[in-house]
Amino acid sequence: MLTGQARVWELLALAAARGVGLGLYYPASQGLLPQTVPADQRAQANAISRTGRNSAGIAGAALGGVLVGVAGPGWGLAVDAASFAVATALRAGMRFPALALAEPESALRQMREGWREFVARRWLWTIVLEFTCMTAITSGTVNVLGPVVADTRLGGARSWGLILAAYGIGAVVGGVLMLRFRPHRMLLVASIAAGVFAVLLFALAVPLAVPLIAAAALLVGISAEIFMVNWVTTMQQEIPHDLLSRLSSFDALGSFAPAFSSRSDGRGAAA
Repeated sequence: MLTGQARVWELLALAAARGVGLGLYYPASQGLLPQTVPADQRAQANAISRTGRNSAGIAGAALGGVLVGVAGPGWGLAVDAASFAVATALRAGMRFPALALAEPESALRQMREGWREFVARRWLWTIVLEFTCMTAITSGTVNVLGPVVADTRLGGARSWGLILAAYGIGAVVGGVLMLRFRPHRMLLVASIAAGVFAVLLFALAVPLAVPLIAAAALLVGISAEIFMVNWVTTMQQEIPHDLLSRLSSFDALGSFAPAFSSRSDGRGAAA
């Protein structure tokens, strides 16, 4: 990218490597927060984490656009890589309470045991199955239909950028709301919040006017964070620490694989 000679096969290889890295990162990261925060503060900590992530995403998108416009996409990726190096250094400096050493096991045995624990929890695999179906529908609809509708019916990229910005703002608002909102039936609230995504799909299908679609995206952003905070907190509370990362890998496989299958057409919204 820096030399202007990037080839498609090189980008495919790098994208595959990035996918492997994400596959390793997500399950491992799910086990970090419960080791650093007391059990009665995990919901609030998850909300703070999600709010910070979404706020940084909004600011980062704007900064990235300026950087690419001024210096080019290669330098934009270089700065992005440097930011990951900083994050690596910060995580490497984290210290956790001493844990009992696990007995060495083969990866295949760990996978079998993880799958057995996964299917034994009906609340876990049913929600993952729900999210698998939802992601298969929404990732293609939003990432393909959305830009096409924006280009042909809504005035182009500027309108789509406004809609995406509204979603990001909603995600921040949802995280802030979850700092105070402590539902007793977290999975029920999470499932109801996930269903709100249909509002955005219908708004794009009509399509409605840009302000109305942006309002739908704002609402969906709020509901998405309500789902995520309740879902992550439930997993941390109900799954033993030594199984959390392992079961999170099955959660990631079922929840995100449909989104990545459509990445040739756009970015996976659910991921």
